[in-house]
Amino acid sequence: MLNKVKKYLGGFFGLLLIAILVVAFIAWGIADVFTGFSRGTIASVGKQDISTSEFRYRFIQNLNILSREVNEPLTAEQGRALGLDRQILTNMIAKATLDEVSNNIGLAVSNDVIAEYIKNDPDFAGPSGQFDKPTFRRLLQSNGLTEKMFVRDRRLYETRSQLLDALDNLLRVPESLNKIIYNHLLETRTADYILLQPDNIEAVGEPSDEDLQRFYEQAPNIFTQPERRSATILMLTADKIATTIEIDEDALQNEYIAMLNDYIRAEARDINQIILETEEEVDKATAMLAEGRGFADIAKSLKRTEEDTALGTYTHDDFLYDNLADIAFALNEGETSELIDSPLGKIILQVQKIHKVKKPTFDEAREEIQQRLALEQASEEILNFTDKIENELADDISLEDIAQTYNIELLQFYNIAANGVDKNGKQDARLAQFGDLVTTIFEVGLEQDLLAFETPAGGYYWVRLDAVEPEHITPFAEVRTQAKTQWQAREQRALLEGLADHITERGNNEESFAKLANEVGKSPLRTPAFNRTTHNEIFSREAIEKLFTTPKGGFAWGPVGFGESLVVMRVAEISLPDLSDPSLLTQMSEAEQEKLDIIIINQLIIGLQDNYGVKIDTQALRDNTTSAP
Repeated sequence: MLNKVKKYLGGFFGLLLIAILVVAFIAWGIADVFTGFSRGTIASVGKQDISTSEFRYRFIQNLNILSREVNEPLTAEQGRALGLDRQILTNMIAKATLDEVSNNIGLAVSNDVIAEYIKNDPDFAGPSGQFDKPTFRRLLQSNGLTEKMFVRDRRLYETRSQLLDALDNLLRVPESLNKIIYNHLLETRTADYILLQPDNIEAVGEPSDEDLQRFYEQAPNIFTQPERRSATILMLTADKIATTIEIDEDALQNEYIAMLNDYIRAEARDINQIILETEEEVDKATAMLAEGRGFADIAKSLKRTEEDTALGTYTHDDFLYDNLADIAFALNEGETSELIDSPLGKIILQVQKIHKVKKPTFDEAREEIQQRLALEQASEEILNFTDKIENELADDISLEDIAQTYNIELLQFYNIAANGVDKNGKQDARLAQFGDLVTTIFEVGLEQDLLAFETPAGGYYWVRLDAVEPEHITPFAEVRTQAKTQWQAREQRALLEGLADHITERGNNEESFAKLANEVGKSPLRTPAFNRTTHNEIFSREAIEKLFTTPKGGFAWGPVGFGESLVVMRVAEISLPDLSDPSLLTQMSEAEQEKLDIIIINQLIIGLQDNYGVKIDTQALRDNTTSAP
């Protein structure tokens, strides 16, 4: 399902989020979690504050739109996993940047002008063709907007448009350049071609010792081993400290009594859902419900599989919309709902199974409570624990002795390269668990004082570099077999390329392609019309590039898109676009101008942000996108 969502984010819906600009300029992490933010502010640009409430509103609004696009209700966590929160905040920051400069230079739009824009907007026309207030309100409601918010957004949009219109004529793409681009992009070519494969040449013989030695000396990069390092890491994490902490029985009992609701497993239900996509489906489902037909019959009639309809196990709080939760939790096990109006359209729900509320006894919850309290205590004690280790290191106590004394995890890595791979070509999975651990190993030096580094999860680790094996060329005796294989592959490739050169040279001297192809047991094939962006498993980008730099009737060759073969080509036809159709040229010109405008606007916004300063409260961002709206 996430792949389906990503498709929409990359297409029309992605553009919908941007609305006015297509910009990607925020270097996330800069100005991260600033002090001085009010609780209601999630970000700011200069004097423009972006309120937490508006961000959350926009997040929910766009999450609902995306849910309708993919015909599945999405949780806030899924939206955040897809980067929806950052796309929305990026868009809001871009707009706030333009609002700040508009305020500073005194741009504004009057109430009368805004009223006129709304009055003349064809989207709000009623049956008479004139502005219709019920139509206006209905459209706002269906898009989750209030009248006040829409008017404000329209005013800001028109103000920003004044600013952007002033930039429109700063730099224009010349018409002559547009024609060159137009011809370049839309030119098509067809070619006759044959494939030269390794079996078109004689087998490569055995190399002599002199051949191998010479090859070894001429291609040292093939036989060079990267620098490798061995290191010992003392890893201190809160969960590890927690295993050493015992909480007394009274504290466990008090926690159970005080936090009992946290341990109660809320009632949950296995939910199935059918989204009715057309009026015909709505009519059909309505009729079947009236006949008393069940969910399975309706799903089968509408050609929905179990995979299409199964939502999963939901608690009441898991639903995006309270009204849907109320309906689902009013149904009995196995019962099917009536037709429901939802933000996703007309739907039908079924409760497949009910998981009753479970209230664990103290004994059942004891282990979970112990782990929870121990982890909380460990998180508070980790800095004190770090100080203890620093003191031990200052007294020249080894990492091994510290690990044994405090029962702390000690990790050892042997002969790893900068990419984390060892001499056997394997990568230790532990390296990926602790952020930039490999980078740290390759930054510290031998005999260097041990420093504490923080993990992404708030733990700490110390790295001792034990050994460094410098980059070196493996001795010839150890790679003789490898050198032989590489030499034979090189010689075979050279022979194949020599054959391609020979055919190309003779073809460019006006010999028949059919005759040349017949000599290698081939018959020329004809391609469809290609443009410069075409590439596939036969025609690589390099081959296409050669095809488009060769004159009509000329020969060229290049590598195939996949495999070890070569493709020899003769340019058969060259077709240029018809410049007599002004509409096509206009479309191309507008597209190129739009690209240039976006570049200019991007640079403007980046410069303005550097000038005004951007602040982002990432904690507030997380807080407002980790729970269901």
